[in-house]
Amino acid sequence: MLGITAAAVNRDRVGAARRLAEEARAVVLLKGAGSVTASPEGWVVVNPTGGPALASGGTGDVLLGIVTALLAQGLEEFEAAALAAFVHGLAADRIAARTGDSGLLAADLVRELPATTAALRAEAEAASGSLAPRARLAVDFPEP
Repeated sequence: MLGITAAAVNRDRVGAARRLAEEARAVVLLKGAGSVTASPEGWVVVNPTGGPALASGGTGDVLLGIVTALLAQGLEEFEAAALAAFVHGLAADRIAARTGDSGLLAADLVRELPATTAALRAEAEAASGSLAPRARLAVDFPEP
């Protein structure tokens, strides 16, 4: 989409995501090590969650499903994409902590999402309603 190689994108993932967001005038979510969410206005979030377990077929489809669900709940595009990447990665991290970094199936990830979001909501509640410390994005979860 940018007319450059995957290697060039990976050398500057933030720059590539920013450039594509600006050119497309759309929010971009560049999945991979340190998934990058970029807005046309130049906002960027580099996601700290997730890892090698997400390098399997279907996990990107799960990520898109999370983004779509958050949009349907009223979040703006940038916030939905950044929060989805965080939750997606955290769910994978939780699975990897139990089973290791390989063999993750997209269906496993889907099954982990309710427990992951419940844990983040509980963390936020314990922090007096402020955003959960591990999810310090510019958004709160939509009410269930």
